[in-house]
Amino acid sequence: MVSVKGQDFNLQLVDTAGQDEYSIFPQSHSMDIHGYVLVYAVTSMKSFEVVQVLHDKLLDMVGKIHVPTVLVGNKKDLHMERVIKPEEGKKLADSWGAAFMESSAKENETGVEVFKQIILEMERADGNVPSEESKCAVM
Repeated sequence: MVSVKGQDFNLQLVDTAGQDEYSIFPQSHSMDIHGYVLVYAVTSMKSFEVVQVLHDKLLDMVGKIHVPTVLVGNKKDLHMERVIKPEEGKKLADSWGAAFMESSAKENETGVEVFKQIILEMERADGNVPSEESKCAVM
C-alpha cells in the first residue's frame, strides 16, 4: 500500500531481476500491468543495454507505443565505479516519455519514491489525478 497525494494505492510487484535480453518476456508480464519500473545499475553498461531491450520487448508485448514507465539508475552510491552518467539515463527516459530517477538500495534512498512516481505516471497516462481508491499492478 502506497499513499500518493492522500490517496491509497495497492501495488502488486513482480521482480524480474536477472532477466537478460535473450530471455523470453512472458505474456504474464504484460497482462493487467498498468506500469513498469525498469532498473539498471549505474555501474554496468550491460544492465543499461539490457533495460533498453526489455523496454522494447514490453512495448511489443503490450502492443502500445507508450506505457507508463519509470527508469531508475540504481547504485548511485558507487561514485568511483559509475559508468552511466545521470544525463544518459535521463536522455533515455525522455526518449521513452518516461520518468527518471537515480537511487541507492544500499542507502535505502528513493525506494518509496520510485513507487510513488510510477503511480503518478500511470495516473497521467489515464488522464487522471489520484482522487479515489485505485488498485494497480506494477512490474
